[in-house]
Amino acid sequence: MLAGLSEHVLLLLGIAALGSVAGKVGAYNISRLDYANMAWAIQKQWMQNNAGWQVAEPRLNDLLTTAGEFDPYKFQMLVFSIVVGFALLIIGVSGLADFSIPPSLLGVIGLSQVTYVSGKVFGAGSMGELDAQLTKLRELESSFLQKSAAAWPAAAAPAEPVAPTPAAIALDQPGYLEFKKAVGPTWTMLKELIPQHTTTTAPLLEPCP
Repeated sequence: MLAGLSEHVLLLLGIAALGSVAGKVGAYNISRLDYANMAWAIQKQWMQNNAGWQVAEPRLNDLLTTAGEFDPYKFQMLVFSIVVGFALLIIGVSGLADFSIPPSLLGVIGLSQVTYVSGKVFGAGSMGELDAQLTKLRELESSFLQKSAAAWPAAAAPAEPVAPTPAAIALDQPGYLEFKKAVGPTWTMLKELIPQHTTTTAPLLEPCP
């Protein structure tokens, strides 16, 4: 025979479910690179084909920490979960229909979940900075290639005994120095944040189609 559930039990289940889904969505959105940036980095031989996201093995201390630091909201949720779970075990299945939680405690639990999810959604952190830096670098490269496109035929004129190298042409073109100033820090940032996804081949650090 199925036992009835009180509104408070259903509310607890709803808070836990919504918090879990929202947390997963927020974590997914901030831990992946934009697909255009990921494809560009793969083309530049910066990343492997199966890269673009942060992968971390689950650990027991994840129940209390976020990015290696103590998270008071996780601690609060863990304590509340233990207390409520212990209370449910005491009353047994027959008492679920009458189980109640003080409104103030429900409010604190809900607020804790909202704060935790908000931190996941809006706390983009370093991965978001890398994504923005890659977008900027792609724009610099695209702008440079557009400005320097007309210089390539002129630089390889028949009067020249040897065609100049792409680097020689690039140094005289607007936008090359801006690209070179940005490409080094971006490559370093990518290596530091997702070393498990970087390639072992030499990366391309020059603008190229």
